[in-house]
Amino acid sequence: MAIITTAEVKFKSYDDDINGSFIVTKAGDYNVSSKYSDTLNREKKIIDSLVEKISDEIMDNLSNYLND
Repeated sequence: MAIITTAEVKFKSYDDDINGSFIVTKAGDYNVSSKYSDTLNREKKIIDSLVEKISDEIMDNLSNYLND
């Protein structure tokens, strides 16, 4: 099973008069188990991982935009 997560980020810095936007997309796969609870656990793990990766990329992008 595949999960694709996309975040559209719009930002504006009032101090430096900088604004912009960008999109971050991450995808991951997990195996469906014969046990429903195992499938849910695998799904939760991949979602947590994708959220962490998206968060890191958002922070990196914002840092690059605002520190240039």
